[in-house]
Amino acid sequence: MGKKVSIGMVIALIAITAAITFTLSYNMAMSKFNETVADVNERQQMYSKLAAIDQRVRQNYLGEIDETKLGDGICTGYIAGLSDSKGQYLSAEKYKDYLAGVSENSVGIGVETIQDEDGNMEVVTVIPGSPAEQEGILKGDVIIKVGNKDVKRIGYSDAVGKLDGTVGASLDLELLRTQEAKDEEGELRSSLVSMKITVVRQAYAYKNVTSKLIHHSIGYITISRFTTDTVAHFQEEVESLLEQGATGLLFDVRNCPGGDVESVGKILDLLLPAGNLIGTVDKEGKEEFQIQSDSRELDMPMAVLVNDGTYGAAELFASAIKDYKKDGVIGETTAGHGTQDKVFPLSDGSAVVISIANYVTMNGQIFTDIGIEPTRSVKLDESQRSLLNRKILSQDDDPQIQAGVIFLGGEQSEGDVNSSPSEGEASSNNDQ
Repeated sequence: MGKKVSIGMVIALIAITAAITFTLSYNMAMSKFNETVADVNERQQMYSKLAAIDQRVRQNYLGEIDETKLGDGICTGYIAGLSDSKGQYLSAEKYKDYLAGVSENSVGIGVETIQDEDGNMEVVTVIPGSPAEQEGILKGDVIIKVGNKDVKRIGYSDAVGKLDGTVGASLDLELLRTQEAKDEEGELRSSLVSMKITVVRQAYAYKNVTSKLIHHSIGYITISRFTTDTVAHFQEEVESLLEQGATGLLFDVRNCPGGDVESVGKILDLLLPAGNLIGTVDKEGKEEFQIQSDSRELDMPMAVLVNDGTYGAAELFASAIKDYKKDGVIGETTAGHGTQDKVFPLSDGSAVVISIANYVTMNGQIFTDIGIEPTRSVKLDESQRSLLNRKILSQDDDPQIQAGVIFLGGEQSEGDVNSSPSEGEASSNNDQ
């Protein structure tokens, strides 16, 4: 028989427990309170400093203040202070362009460029039907001025950004074009010719998925960007390849800048069996898988080509194939841009983009600043990389494609690998 416990003892135990609970709760509350006060004090100091700068400027600045530009500059500086590589402030005009960029219809002049050795913009693709094509811009042209500013002076990235803009707005460009002509002795000579043109920005459609059958039985699919329309185009290309007798699929996401993660999930759902596809870990360490696949899958050998120009959504695509198929990621380590970014619209039509979580692979690994390691490392030399970036590296001279074909067991024969990739088969660094 157990010992009886007096009512007094019970009350005492309850009191002690309550006291301990209160003490712990109080200490935790005070700690949180102190942190909050410190944060408030730091923010107050920041606001006070900004107010002091504003006062001095308005009292002493010789020039006139454009309030809109000033406000945009302050917001831009705030986001820059976060050291978030994906963070950005978007003015109202830039936010409209941003929204247009997540669909298949882009707004700009319609070229893809890379940075050449001199820091200028070399055109590697002129998109069919785009304003650039209509104005006669050619592949190989080098843009040296945007507006009245030298590309080298304003920087390549900023110059590329200026190719975007509002529909109907004109843009003055100066470019260099290599022309060949015979001299007096009949010898073919090359010369650089400077040209000035004006292009009117318009919306244009660009198909981000292309395919062909190579080595008789390998379906070669290039995804140059993931957008809302990529899923339908991807499904069309896969079905076409299967009808042609493809026995394996080789996906090329080299130099793919990423794009819409939801589109990646839908494409992976077409390929992979039931299970988790895309997960995140937030600032509190909470892991959540946001996109799953159903039981339907495409049961055939697959491989993915990647390099250090494979970003974001394209890295998620490659990592999922790697985790489910356990092999077949070929090339070089990817860029390591593995953050989930969220757009927060503001009341004046502008917006901010900040990183709110890290994406994780199906094995729960964070790849931000690390990248996705290939299961089969195959590197391009400097010459091959230059040709790939310019979309003129032929398939038989591309060791990464050849490694993919061997991995998938494709038949090799002469005559079907000597063509260069068509426009759009290997994405470049930028398209505007």
